Amino acid sequence: MVLKLLSKLENTDYKNVWKIVKSWTYFEFFNSEKVINQKAKHTFDVLCDVSLEKLQYKEGERDLVIMKHIFTIEEKDGSHWILNSTMVAVGDPKDTKSNKGYSIMCKTVGYPTSIAAEMILEGKIKHWGVISPIYKEIYEPILDWLENEYHIKLTEEYD
Repeated sequence: MVLKLLSKLENTDYKNVWKIVKSWTYFEFFNSEKVINQKAKHTFDVLCDVSLEKLQYKEGERDLVIMKHIFTIEEKDGSHWILNSTMVAVGDPKDTKSNKGYSIMCKTVGYPTSIAAEMILEGKIKHWGVISPIYKEIYEPILDWLENEYHIKLTEEYD
């Protein structure tokens, strides 16, 4: 009933509201027979439970990251140039039998973190505290390792 009423928004200025409400049907938020975790303390917990159920990868599926950064660089003399940095990478296919394989999000977050931790333990990082990855002695070895070991590479082009 609610969806029928709200469907009238589909071709109006409120069509984005309609799209949001329509997506809620996928998550079964309007299904009165949907079993909700009674131990959930917050609405967010319920949303997470439903999302895990509906959005987890199926056998053979994998994730994809497409990232593009465009930097406009201004030199001291006032001249400008553009740097395009692009990465396209995919994770391992989900294998429910062996539970092997990592998502590309896992690889692009976890691997650099573990490499940096190893560099700290080996004394290769001399900085202390929370630091930005702006130091070549930190980011170059990590990027090299990602490219050489896992074929995760940023391609840079200059205009």
